[in-house]
Amino acid sequence: MPDFTYLSSNISLESNKVRDFLRTAENFFAVLDRNKIFSEVQIRAAMEHVDRNRGKKVRDDATLLMLYLSGHSQIPKAYGAVGVTPGTRNFLIIHDSRNDLGRFLDAFKSLKENKSLSLPVDCPDKDTIVFGNMAKVELELTL
Repeated sequence: MPDFTYLSSNISLESNKVRDFLRTAENFFAVLDRNKIFSEVQIRAAMEHVDRNRGKKVRDDATLLMLYLSGHSQIPKAYGAVGVTPGTRNFLIIHDSRNDLGRFLDAFKSLKENKSLSLPVDCPDKDTIVFGNMAKVELELTL
């Protein structure tokens, strides 16, 4: 399971620059809007879907993760739902490499670690929505 890092910024990040960085990441690296993610269970379940569907219809694992987390099978909608948007100030970075994280922090100097943003382990009142959305994406990607 990849590591989670929680970051905050007092200014918005340019989503195009974030996407450009993601293209250069050497390992798994996803940048999400922390406020759009409910729990660690949600992340773990989405990562299990990514592991099962790696390399099939969507080549990039971080993008595939965003599809499952957002409940959308279309990439632009997924980015808009859980990715970095102009209003994003709290970030969840899911990564396999401290090296990629270091390069990301060097590229976006306004980001500071903020452990108070840590996800709860579970958010049972959202489970029906979260897992229903993941099942919908799973079905749409297999058609």
